[in-house]
Amino acid sequence: MAIQKRLFARACAATIALSALGLTPAAQTVPVRGIYNWIHGTRDAERSFAFYRDVFGIELARSPFAGGASAGAPPEPIRPAAQAGSDPLVWDLTNTHGSRFRTVFMRPANTPFGLDLSEFFDIPLG
Repeated sequence: MAIQKRLFARACAATIALSALGLTPAAQTVPVRGIYNWIHGTRDAERSFAFYRDVFGIELARSPFAGGASAGAPPEPIRPAAQAGSDPLVWDLTNTHGSRFRTVFMRPANTPFGLDLSEFFDIPLG
């Protein structure tokens, strides 16, 4: 069963990667030209990262907003929940005014895009 889950997960990742590269059937017209980063909301950043790491083999990455880093710089660790920040721009984009959040940056191997996990605090969950 675990092998089947991993094969299915890898097939899904391959489908997303091929779509992002524009390798879709010729008869289809797709308005999307690519993916910069795919963002997934989560209630538990550590648990979600463990899933992506264990099933897809995805590792942590540096934030694309952190500026240039020296070659071989290690990826950023997952920020503790107590250090979650806030930003009015994110509030406007996500309609989460007054919240705190943390983001986990990941990059699948051999893809042109990243995966982000966003965990929000101090908002009602419905």
